[in-house]
Amino acid sequence: MADWSPPRPERAVPGLRDAPPLVPRRPAGEEGEPGRRDPARSQPSRPAPRRRTPAWRRSPRRAVAAAFVVLAAGTAVITGLGASLTPVYGNLSPYRESGVVDVRSAPHSTGWTTDLARSILPGVPVRCVSFTSSQSTDSLVLLTGASQPLGSSTGCSTLTSSQVRSTIALFDAATGRVLWTKNLGTLFSADAGTVTLQQSAIVSAAGRVVLQATVGGRYSVATLAIPTGRETGSVVQPPDQVGQSPVIAGTLLLYSGSTSREGSTEWTLVDVRRLGRPLWTAVLPDSDSPWLTRRAAFATIDGRSMRIDGRSGRMTEFGGGSVDLSNTLQDVDGLYTTHVVQAGTIVTAWDADGRRLWSRSGFGDLTGVSRDCVVVALPGTTKLTCLDHGDGRSRWTTDVGSLAYATFLPGQTSRDVPVYRSLGNRTEIVMIDGDTGKREYVLRLEPQTQVIAVSRTTGYLRTSSETGTATQLTAFDVHSGRTLWTRATGADGDTEFWGGHLVSVDAGQVARELGTRPPTILGD
Repeated sequence: MADWSPPRPERAVPGLRDAPPLVPRRPAGEEGEPGRRDPARSQPSRPAPRRRTPAWRRSPRRAVAAAFVVLAAGTAVITGLGASLTPVYGNLSPYRESGVVDVRSAPHSTGWTTDLARSILPGVPVRCVSFTSSQSTDSLVLLTGASQPLGSSTGCSTLTSSQVRSTIALFDAATGRVLWTKNLGTLFSADAGTVTLQQSAIVSAAGRVVLQATVGGRYSVATLAIPTGRETGSVVQPPDQVGQSPVIAGTLLLYSGSTSREGSTEWTLVDVRRLGRPLWTAVLPDSDSPWLTRRAAFATIDGRSMRIDGRSGRMTEFGGGSVDLSNTLQDVDGLYTTHVVQAGTIVTAWDADGRRLWSRSGFGDLTGVSRDCVVVALPGTTKLTCLDHGDGRSRWTTDVGSLAYATFLPGQTSRDVPVYRSLGNRTEIVMIDGDTGKREYVLRLEPQTQVIAVSRTTGYLRTSSETGTATQLTAFDVHSGRTLWTRATGADGDTEFWGGHLVSVDAGQVARELGTRPPTILGD
């Protein structure tokens, strides 16, 4: 922007016509004689020209003061204009996730480098090895061995492929160090059969790694100690039971298994630190699956709404036993339920102890939960209303133009509410200011694209092929939605987030930490 300063105001100078006529005084002794006309006085007197004195010479203090006033006014205007154009980013703690690195420009290799194949599977040909990563907490990530794509693993024996698939490793993405490796086959008896890992999670609060696998076709859950990888517990279901993915909240875990009763599932609640000591087990209709918070589970049992304590497993009624859990939103510390009456829908908030926090009526369906809002729809409209988490008061209402649902972005540090809406074959994220309900920008998503992480100033989109293979990573500014950079998968290897760090893994299974290259004197 070109330099700018306001015009200096002109100082008014009194005109000569405002001054009285000046008559030169005659020297002493030259006064005219009495009664005699002085020739000098016989002509009309003309005032002597008055010389204009520059304002700065006439009043230096006033001139300096005026200059300071003008300078201060200009500075204030420019400062105000600059402040209005400066993006404001959130400074809250990352929501529901660990912090994510801010990479505002095209990433380069700036940190550690680790040869994963040599560190985790020494002696196994690199062409036979690849790794996938789990969801991570803090800076830790669980790496699982996987076979190379078809055509890349020619010459790899069946034994080698089995060894690769049954290997896991705990990796510290902050330092690039492999903390330990483990062969899943050693967790179970030698005759158990093939081990296939299906899901894993790192539960830092409990100091455990949770694994869900099939062992010889049988549904199994195991836990390992984070510091050492030592097994701390395992459960293997009977051969005729088929389980679902376990649910984890805090240190509590719900896992399931099919039963002989059609349309029913057996659910078990445990603390991951004591996997072999169930707190509660029940067979429930598939339409009444339980809900889990960090301190308790909630379920409809024999037609009554019940709370199952996460420490003792004791069951107690909540809400008088009449709470409808069929349309429920779950938060880490409570539930939000709806109840339809003749006058409309009633939204009720419950804490993890089963206490009613508040109820509000006159709304429609629940559409999502963000950091501060329970977002509900207004019946018969495309408007959404934010109800405050704490007291249920209506904070704002906004029209998003179509049917939509609200959510949160993993790791976000602001109160913004992202709202997903579908427009035909296109999906958009409408970013709404969480304090005012004002629409900030619209993020248009390409097919097969999703937000995978958000840092304080930067969000990251991953685009995948129809088979699920990542093809592109795009960074955008979380204040404006503006695209910052795009990186095609394969530029320097697969690009992923491990424990909040941006990492590339090349075909030789060498992992490198990526970041923003610091500028040089030449501006490179």
